Amino acid sequence: HHPHQFPELHQDDDTYDAMKNGQALLELLGRGDIGRWIVIHGHKHHARIVHAAGTSSSPVVFSAGSFSAVIYPQLQTVARNQFYLVTIPLNNDMGLVGSIRSWDWTPAGWIPSGAQGSGISSSAAFGCRDSPDNLARRIKDAVAGRAVVDWNNITAEIPELDFILPQDFASVIKTLSNRYACEVVLADGHPVQVGIRK
Repeated sequence: HHPHQFPELHQDDDTYDAMKNGQALLELLGRGDIGRWIVIHGHKHHARIVHAAGTSSSPVVFSAGSFSAVIYPQLQTVARNQFYLVTIPLNNDMGLVGSIRSWDWTPAGWIPSGAQGSGISSSAAFGCRDSPDNLARRIKDAVAGRAVVDWNNITAEIPELDFILPQDFASVIKTLSNRYACEVVLADGHPVQVGIRK
């Protein structure tokens, strides 16, 4: 069961049954004195990944979608049956970080997850705690004086970008465009280059 409520789901639904004392559990895990945590749960069929409310040590909460459920009508536009491969590198200087690859079930079989209506996209990540505004500024500084820079060169300089939440990455792209006139070139939803808009 989910340890905290999903604001985007109908909370007046009788089936909306969050874990009893789930928020207390997240606060305990987020104290910072017992390591970093990821909480993986199922039950709601709605896939999402967030940092729990609280301090900078709050756990990552990964709500895994279902593998083979009949999806409720109210979720059919935002959820698919999915499966995941979660990778957590143990030897790094950034703490608890990781990546998630996901696949959607379709009438044609399992395919890499799409960005819209799937919950977790085909490649998501977690663990970066830097703000999207600061990351956008750092990317702008890395691009300064050059028309186009390969994304691999950017992540070599700013490795935490490999572990940014999908919703934070969307904010980084928006800030780069609106504030710094930088555009991120995507291929199949993955960044490949950053360039200065002329």
